Amino acid sequence: MQDKKKYVFEEKKRVYESIIVFAQIVLFPAEAKFSLGVARYNIQELSDDENRNNAINDLKMAIPKLKLISKDDGLVKELEKFIYQKSEEQFNILVNRLRKDLYK
Repeated sequence: MQDKKKYVFEEKKRVYESIIVFAQIVLFPAEAKFSLGVARYNIQELSDDENRNNAINDLKMAIPKLKLISKDDGLVKELEKFIYQKSEEQFNILVNRLRKDLYK
């Protein structure tokens, strides 16, 4: 049972970290070029708009993963709000919700 809990925690952590990285690319594309990395595409070579669009698509693709690993239905709604609003305020709300879900 302990192994299962550890696996679930690690899987949530991995997905949540990627959501945060993609959200940071959406909010801070210029800064992200120098401090973040994405395995699927080289953010240093793409324009800020291309990086934002790629990150938004990656966030949308994370929604089914969230539905699988979290019992918090509101978490998906917060991610969808961020995708729509693209604001720092909504990012902070999303991060707090992810943190609470991860460590509950």
